Amino acid sequence: MALVLVFCLVSLATWDLADFPDFDVLRDEDWSDTAILCHHTQFDGLILSHWLGVSPRMWLCTLSMARMLLGNHLSVSLDAVRQTYGLPPKTTPYQAFKGLHYNQMPPELQARLADGCCDEVESIWHIFGELAKVFPTSE
Repeated sequence: MALVLVFCLVSLATWDLADFPDFDVLRDEDWSDTAILCHHTQFDGLILSHWLGVSPRMWLCTLSMARMLLGNHLSVSLDAVRQTYGLPPKTTPYQAFKGLHYNQMPPELQARLADGCCDEVESIWHIFGELAKVFPTSE
């Protein structure tokens, strides 16, 4: 496998896909040798496959991995799993852009959203590395 990509889709309601012609790059990509890692792949994977035509060789999900390793008696939200692995809370300003499309946000808020997404992606990659150390290879 050539590449693992980590995705953080904050909220489809925030985006008008017509505002992002660069998403065509995703539609045109050959995903046959790529794994995509998300925290809640059932959500992000649906958006990526249904709306953007992304069909990777493999989907990876830190939420599902955490559920198996940490149990179903604990929250496995991204914030909860971050806390389990000693990471600070998420920085994405969700309340600040509630009800707004991306193109309606002032540039400062767009930058805070982008920074928050980068923070989440970095934490998902870190969490995946920690979970993979003890995750059964048979899975």
